[in-house]
Amino acid sequence: MGSEMCIRDSNKIVPTYQDWYNYLQSYQIPTGARHLHELRMESTTYTIQAWKAYAIGIQDNKPKDLAKAERLHRKAMETEQKVTDTINNMPALFMPTVD
Repeated sequence: MGSEMCIRDSNKIVPTYQDWYNYLQSYQIPTGARHLHELRMESTTYTIQAWKAYAIGIQDNKPKDLAKAERLHRKAMETEQKVTDTINNMPALFMPTVD
């Protein structure tokens, strides 16, 4: 029963993240925001791959796929942290210097 629920949920979650990825891909991004945009797309790609590996690992009882899902999820979170760090440090990039 648990694995069936996981598969059903992943059948909803993966398409949702795929829609988000397609949404991100569909816009022209200003040059200054391109780095953040690429990081966000990378994070979304890792998340989609993680959910797919997780669903396979649960459905087929494959620890290897569950470990892969965990690694991919960690990469997605690390990439999102880069986005957050960049955004939080951006104001410092534009602060005028006082001599």
